[in-house]
Amino acid sequence: MRRALLFLLALAAVAPASASAHPGPQSCIGAPARQPASSYNETRQFVDFQSWWLTTPGKAGTDFGHAHVGACIPERESMQGATIPLDIRLILHDNPARTNTQYPGLSIVLKGTSQETTIKKFNYPGWTCPEGTCEKWVHYDLPQSSFYNSGLQEIRFRFYVDEPDGNRMIASGNWQTYINNGKSRADVTRQAYLRGKGWYTGAAYCESSVRSVPLPDGPITTPAWAPTVAQVWHGTAADLPVSGHENRYDADVHAGIPGTTLTSGPGPFGAAPLNIPVASMTPGLHKLNTRADCNDPRGSTNSGVMVVPFVVAGA
Repeated sequence: MRRALLFLLALAAVAPASASAHPGPQSCIGAPARQPASSYNETRQFVDFQSWWLTTPGKAGTDFGHAHVGACIPERESMQGATIPLDIRLILHDNPARTNTQYPGLSIVLKGTSQETTIKKFNYPGWTCPEGTCEKWVHYDLPQSSFYNSGLQEIRFRFYVDEPDGNRMIASGNWQTYINNGKSRADVTRQAYLRGKGWYTGAAYCESSVRSVPLPDGPITTPAWAPTVAQVWHGTAADLPVSGHENRYDADVHAGIPGTTLTSGPGPFGAAPLNIPVASMTPGLHKLNTRADCNDPRGSTNSGVMVVPFVVAGA
């Protein structure tokens, strides 16, 4: 009974409100075991946004691995209090990261109908990871007063990495939450959904998105879950066209675990539902892995990747 009540209260938190009761403190769905000990006043999900720059099969381009930026995000929650605590994980994987610049570095950007403001920067010059997986955690208390408006506002993470060839890789993630700061309300409406973007000098953005928002705040009890996802070109001339897509669940590329393929193939995957067979899945935590590939004429592939957790209900 108590667990059911907590779940219903967590679901209520997705609606915008000036004041509401919270079941907290709450943990973060899908959070890594090494996450700093933090608790939150609303349900959150650990969403990982990734940029890959890998040699295209059969070509002779460069390979600089991955860059990740992930966090326990209060996606479409109604925020209370003066600040929004953020615990953000940065990962370099097989990424040599040039050591004589101000980067790697993280920027936290606020986006609304009348603002795009870099509110905080963190820099880690000299950090490199040519083999394996290296991570850093950063905590930041984001003031609600920093937003120009209340209502649905967007937060962007941008993780910059300068590479040995003089080019730059950026792992970028966009997500939205409801701000209650007493200012006039102006909801963001342009592409107001989860977007995981890879960026590379000369290739610009390659993006994978999950458009079914909000994310589930508790166990999925229906026989199937069919979130709408997309790996498409967004019409910016600098962006390369999407040359391939892949949507899986329970994959772990770093560990060599392929997971289960839902859809994969050449070209884009355009804003369509993925039928995830939750009825036949093991109860507990699972992860949806989405990827867009954009082949570059230089012989490498720029990829935008996003990993979203979900929980399958048990008996």
